[in-house]
Amino acid sequence: MGGPEKVRLGDLLVTANLISQQQLDQALTQQRSSGRRLGRLLVDNGFINEEQISEALAKLFNIPYINLKRFNLNPDLVKRLPEEQARRYRAIVLDAVEDRLRVGMADPTDAAALEDLTRILKCEVEVVVVTEGQVLESIDSGYRRTNELGGHMYRHGEITMKTPHFGVASVATGVTPEASITQQIQALFNTAMQVRASDIHIEKTEDLMHCRLRIDGRLHAHIDLSYPPTDALVLRLKLMAELDISEKYLPQSGSFKTSIDDQGLLVSLVSCPVKKGESIVMHLTYQKRQRATLDSLGMPEHMLTRLREIIEYGKGMVLFVAPPDAGITTTMYAVLTEIDKVSKKIFSVEDLVEHQITGVNQIQVDEDAGFNYVRALQAAAVQDPDVLMLSSIHDKQVARLTIKTAMEQRVVLASLSSNDAATALFHFSELGVPAFMVASSVQVVIAQRLLRRICPHCSEPYVANGQESAWLKSEMISSGQIVAGLRRGHGCEKCQSSGYLGRIAVFEMLEMKATLVEAAALDAPGPFLKEAAQQMHGHKMLDQALDLLKKGQTTVNEVMHMSIRH
Repeated sequence: MGGPEKVRLGDLLVTANLISQQQLDQALTQQRSSGRRLGRLLVDNGFINEEQISEALAKLFNIPYINLKRFNLNPDLVKRLPEEQARRYRAIVLDAVEDRLRVGMADPTDAAALEDLTRILKCEVEVVVVTEGQVLESIDSGYRRTNELGGHMYRHGEITMKTPHFGVASVATGVTPEASITQQIQALFNTAMQVRASDIHIEKTEDLMHCRLRIDGRLHAHIDLSYPPTDALVLRLKLMAELDISEKYLPQSGSFKTSIDDQGLLVSLVSCPVKKGESIVMHLTYQKRQRATLDSLGMPEHMLTRLREIIEYGKGMVLFVAPPDAGITTTMYAVLTEIDKVSKKIFSVEDLVEHQITGVNQIQVDEDAGFNYVRALQAAAVQDPDVLMLSSIHDKQVARLTIKTAMEQRVVLASLSSNDAATALFHFSELGVPAFMVASSVQVVIAQRLLRRICPHCSEPYVANGQESAWLKSEMISSGQIVAGLRRGHGCEKCQSSGYLGRIAVFEMLEMKATLVEAAALDAPGPFLKEAAQQMHGHKMLDQALDLLKKGQTTVNEVMHMSIRH
């Protein structure tokens, strides 16, 4: 037995003149920040391809290199190695030679992996070199799981799965503790889709894993699936997102696309190390769901009219602000969809392109590859766009460049995490942008929140309790004024017993008129906040929320929570 001596891949490739030292240093810097495999980073950066890496390893250690695209796998031999270990070690059993097995490995220098493979296979192992991409494709084919890693899930029939907090959901058949990992993932996404979940949380407590779903902005108690989530399930999800499965001590992020019942699904996955293992959060974007338009957002008519005028004729920044998970991306996409694509050149710079919009040049940031927000913004700016959208302002350099772009007589749509419109501009000061630059470049600030909508299938009238009546009184609203309109949902199968079904947005708009610009340039909050309050009097998010309350569309509890968070 025994494998080749462990070498440093980067040094090997530099010595072989396949990459430069500068390229290696760049990839190593990215590896330290992302935790991804060095070989994958070199390939993704275009410095080298997988075949060149494998051929270099084969030549150095004088072992064969096999192109798996031209190799016929023996399914019985393949399955002698459990799938989890095959994926973990990027290894696959190719054939039998006398009393030993020939195994293709993407990293033939991994002595620990070779030792483990020998123990599992219970015979001598002869190593050959294969590319990582080809071995993963062969594993998918050999274990009959998926046609493409991270692509379309293997289809199964349906059964009924009972979940204590979500009623009954239809999911993949045969989903038992012994079911394949693919079936379990299929069932998980199926359940999430049917209950309209926006996020899936997989967490480890002691020696158990639990799954929770975020529905209408709220996390619900763990789902009692007919199978328990396992380390193997987390491993597969990380592979689908092209994360390093051997890295458990650094946070990682990635994404993949799949399909559930012909419904396209974009999954953005983030892993975070915790004491007992890893916490996994997956944000779900349903590709075929009808995208919102400006008219469908529920924005008051006077705000909608003014926003359209600014986008069509104005210059400068339109700043959208809200806490996380408040629908900013939906609103910004709705704006982009409405802009005339013929007469205007439009670019967007996004963390993750959730939906493709015809006529918009969408740039997806890739921090691991060194294509960060600053470089993406600079690349977009030299394309002479009329409209530029930026999905996030999160640091000083990005803030300054965004403000500078807005001052160049372009329309810039940008988002920022903030509680309301009046205080949003002060965040730029925290990022080191001078107040006079902000005041002269921002045209309008639009803040929004999402309130859960009462389920129309189980809505019923009710009377405010003592705490709710006290809050209404503190807002100088008599509960008697709206008692006839107060409603709540008692819970039914349609809303998974929550009493709510969907969410509705409330907005406020602060337009930077001359008096506000002068107050903002003073770099003192008092005068600006006073002027802003006068301009938005009667048109704040709370005013709209109370109007929805009177109409029986949301609950006192929802409005109270919004007011407290506000």
